[in-house]
Amino acid sequence: MEINLALSFDLGESLDSNLKYLKNRKVRFVTLYQNKYVESGLVIFQKKLKITAASILVGISISAGACVLPAQADTLDDELAAVKQKIAASQSTIDEHTSSLEKADLDVNAAQKDLDEARIKVAESLKRMEAAQSEADDAQAALQKAQHDFEESVAAVDSAKAEVEEQKKLVGEAARSELQQKSTLSGISIFFSSQNSSDLAKRAQWAKNVAGSTDKKLTEYENSLKKLEARQKEMEEAKGVAQSARDSAVASLVNTQSIAAEARQAADSFNEKLQVVKDSYDAASKLLAAAVSDNEELKARSQKLSAEISERDRKLAAEAEAARQRANRTAAQAVGDWVTTNIAPGQIPPVSVQQALANAQALNGNPGFEGLCLALVANMYGYSTSGTMSAQLAANDIQAAGQMHTGGDIPVGALVFYNGWPAGNPYGHVALYAGNGMVWSNGANGGVGLMPISTPTVAWGEPMIGWSSVWLPNAR
Repeated sequence: MEINLALSFDLGESLDSNLKYLKNRKVRFVTLYQNKYVESGLVIFQKKLKITAASILVGISISAGACVLPAQADTLDDELAAVKQKIAASQSTIDEHTSSLEKADLDVNAAQKDLDEARIKVAESLKRMEAAQSEADDAQAALQKAQHDFEESVAAVDSAKAEVEEQKKLVGEAARSELQQKSTLSGISIFFSSQNSSDLAKRAQWAKNVAGSTDKKLTEYENSLKKLEARQKEMEEAKGVAQSARDSAVASLVNTQSIAAEARQAADSFNEKLQVVKDSYDAASKLLAAAVSDNEELKARSQKLSAEISERDRKLAAEAEAARQRANRTAAQAVGDWVTTNIAPGQIPPVSVQQALANAQALNGNPGFEGLCLALVANMYGYSTSGTMSAQLAANDIQAAGQMHTGGDIPVGALVFYNGWPAGNPYGHVALYAGNGMVWSNGANGGVGLMPISTPTVAWGEPMIGWSSVWLPNAR
């Protein structure tokens, strides 16, 4: 498919102005639009020969195939946009996982703190339990000793009671015998066994001593029994105290054991909780690491795509610049063709603008054309003579033919005419426009050379009449 657009260009305008004109007409000449470059060629296909406005009709041929870039162009941009969206989503995921990881870290620290405190309580409870165990052991030993002492005191009391009872029994039998005989034991024995009065007296004294000794011994046994009974009572009381101390120590031990068990249970619970939050931390850390890895991969892909797009755009820009330059050359050629083809009927065609410029360059510094400006430009365009006496007369002929232009944007290669009469020069002046506000002319530092287009007007006092194509009807 080929699209042909016919647009009117004013030769009095520069190529850049004409390009702006195309853009104003909504035609993309050489530009980048949504990553698509359009390369355009300018072809002159018609001349409009009008006296009032020198213009040409330019056709722009745009090949549909040349307008479409490889699918990669749009694909790269779309892929980069998609990757950037993924990067944004990935960053959001990273933020979420980072927040989760920070929370998990706080939970781990809190759980670790709780576990440490629980372990301290376990240690303290175990220490108290050991002390209670020691107290219970000591109380048990004291109770066993008190029990042993009590049992010994009981045995001693029982033994003393037996002795007292035995003595009482002996004394009781003697007293019973005396009672039955209605005499005292000592008196009867003494009376029947005495040999004489002296012996009787001795025996009576012995009997009295024996009776006193028995009573005394019995009294001693009874006193000892009383002491042993008192000791037994003390031992029984000591046993009770030891029993109470032992019971209290055992109760304290049981309590500390319960506290230690609770502390161990709490520590185990906190340890389990710590493991749970550590698992959560590890899971959050893995998720964050995965998200960061994905994000880095996406960023690497983004950088790669950006580099590919930059390279693609660089190539396309280079292609666009090449197209622009080709278009400039084509447009310049079109303008140049107009300069050298818009000539008088029957006129011998001049050389091309490019050749004329080359000829001018070859004549640079030549002093042989002083006062021969019209002959100089004719020579540049390959003529041996202009066929006209002066630049002033040539300008008159061109004006009469309607080929003199006064537009500001002069095409390269055009003949620029100046009116010499105000300066007292009846021959006038003509120069060849070289572009960029410069002309090839004689009188440039004593010979042929480049000078600003305004020099004849400013320095010589010869105002510019206008410019034209190589309209020299009599040139040979």
